[in-house]
Amino acid sequence: MIETKNLSAGYGGTPVIRGISAAFAPGEVVGVIGPNGAGKSTLLKAVRGMIPALGGAVCLDGESIAGMSRGELARRAAYLPQTRRCPDMTVEQTVLHGRFPHLRYPHTYRDTDRDMARAAMEKMDILALAGRPMSTLSGGMRQKVYIAMVLAQDTPYILFDEPTVHLDITYQLALMRMMRTLAREGRGIIAVMHDLPMAMTFSDRILVMREGEAVCMGRPEEICRGDVIPRVFGVTVDRFPDGKNYHCRME
Repeated sequence: MIETKNLSAGYGGTPVIRGISAAFAPGEVVGVIGPNGAGKSTLLKAVRGMIPALGGAVCLDGESIAGMSRGELARRAAYLPQTRRCPDMTVEQTVLHGRFPHLRYPHTYRDTDRDMARAAMEKMDILALAGRPMSTLSGGMRQKVYIAMVLAQDTPYILFDEPTVHLDITYQLALMRMMRTLAREGRGIIAVMHDLPMAMTFSDRILVMREGEAVCMGRPEEICRGDVIPRVFGVTVDRFPDGKNYHCRME
């Protein structure tokens, strides 16, 4: 379980998120939604220990992350940011980089590390690109490589910040289904998403944020029944008659 307890965090001593208390359990996908500037990315960075808490705390399986080393955090929670610089590496080298937190001195990749990287590339359908330089790939293909790198990291928790960016709709849906599979395997998935219907369709619970604060958290059907989506986004999200999928309409 990842828990934030009255968490405040930001940059240069100025808080961007304030007083957030939430719990993210293994075995579920939690979609984090909110307008631009709501503090969604800042929340993920604080949960992952990439920026310090200005108040409150983050606990991972009952232990404060303040006392954890960077290596321990990387072995327990993987993080995929919205954007990153294109590394001067091949696809395989990039995916293997996800295994680095698990390496021991002298930091040499073992057969098991290469096997896990290969399995992650197969899962993302990029094994044929293993020897290609990252600089030769399109934005969408690079995103698939970064997702494979996170999968190769093999952590109990995975934090995605806009993971479907650059992906066409086919791969967006494939990725969301993969998140569901990872959750069924017992991993905890936290994903910042801008596509409201997709977030509602594939998440077990939704955290709604606005202006650095948590507005509410609940199951998608609960969120949709209330007035929070119209208040925060100015749109309405409804369920299709199939009871599984959602769609947006303007107020």
